[in-house]
Amino acid sequence: MPHRSVCSQILLGYGIVFTIVSGCESRPAGRGAPDQSADSGAASIVSTAAQFRDVAEDAGIHFVPRNGQAAGHLTILESLGTGAALLDYDQDGLLDVFLPGGGEFTQTPEPIGLPAALFRNTGELKFSAVAAAAGVDSCAFYSHGACVGDVDSDGFPDLLVTGYRGLLLYRNRGDGTFVDETNASGLTLRSWSTSSAWGDANGDGVLDLYLANYVDWSFEKHPVCHMQGHRDICAPKVFEPLSDKFYLGHGDGTFRDATAEVGLVAGGKGLGVVAADL
Repeated sequence: MPHRSVCSQILLGYGIVFTIVSGCESRPAGRGAPDQSADSGAASIVSTAAQFRDVAEDAGIHFVPRNGQAAGHLTILESLGTGAALLDYDQDGLLDVFLPGGGEFTQTPEPIGLPAALFRNTGELKFSAVAAAAGVDSCAFYSHGACVGDVDSDGFPDLLVTGYRGLLLYRNRGDGTFVDETNASGLTLRSWSTSSAWGDANGDGVLDLYLANYVDWSFEKHPVCHMQGHRDICAPKVFEPLSDKFYLGHGDGTFRDATAEVGLVAGGKGLGVVAADL
């Protein structure tokens, strides 16, 4: 039976398609937009603006990820923020919130990771911080994204964290805590993985993994760029792309690299990936 991946919010099965979101680039205004005329009927549509209110403070969600901007290096790493994952990690019927911490620059040549946050939903839109108690607060690398899926088919949602030169797979023990199974899982890629998606690509009832990778940046490949006469962060086009990766799952929480056999096209600069059964 196919497993549901929370990050893609869709039931995944045989014949899965992974859609990649690439880095931004400019295009002429209006290109790709539907042609509209004065008599298209748009005037008859009543505008109903969505009403939202920031309730994070009242809900008990207090967290600020970092992007390293304070160091003033103007790296492309600083141009990306962090994501979020919703999961019912303790199976109480309420969605909890996981937030990657990003990273910062210190005296070392490599950026370091900052602690993530996990907020347990206690009901009535109230949350409590439980990252340390659950074992998901530490992250050695600069983190960007998070994706939820039951990788070992035990009925409890597991958590994958992606980022710069690191992956982190947390296996849910089923008792409200997680354990780091990254090395044992075979997911040892040390690239720049911005996003990921779980899906059953071969119809065997086991979750497989697609990793969207971005660009080849390091302080050894850190050009100086300017915009409107001032130094600024370099655009993605300045850097070489990092090819995406695909892993087949074994159903026990371990994976093997199947990138070559599935025929992924090399190159590309991925910022996001969505899995869907079309």
